[in-house]
Amino acid sequence: MESFYKNTIDLLETIEETYEKRQLLPCLALLYTGIDVASSLERRPDETTKLAFARWSDAYVMGNSTLPCTSLELYGARCGIVHTFTAKSNLSQKGVREIIHAWGNREAATLQQASDLSKQTNYVAVHIRDLIDAFRHGLADYWDEVIGDEDRRLRVATQVGDWFTKIGRASCRERV
Repeated sequence: MESFYKNTIDLLETIEETYEKRQLLPCLALLYTGIDVASSLERRPDETTKLAFARWSDAYVMGNSTLPCTSLELYGARCGIVHTFTAKSNLSQKGVREIIHAWGNREAATLQQASDLSKQTNYVAVHIRDLIDAFRHGLADYWDEVIGDEDRRLRVATQVGDWFTKIGRASCRERV
């Protein structure tokens, strides 16, 4: 479980760094990937990636925020950002609203109003800072739940056992 903790802390720190540097597409790619990874840890055998993502998002991201979007819209944004660096996805082509992202001192409500005034009804504005905070709090709640439940901790530990870990050069040389 040390790998889980260390890698997720590294991920959160890197998300913050890219946001502060205004590297918004890498920030969003890491953020949506983080939700994807967390949702995969207890993915049920009969679940698609989309269902696992939505279930985890409903439980840990949406419950920790006042985000104006749904977990399905988050999944559509994840697909668009991760695969094409756009808001477009198969879901948006089927009518699911695309997430447009506000950042910095811009308000999501102002972006939403502009979208609404231009008669662009298939968009929902989300501030990246709000999404980062929701993920951070959701991940903390998830961590606390998993640590407090022996069965879940064992299931997650099995998944995390496949994660990359860092071994310094000195450690590698000592093993040889």
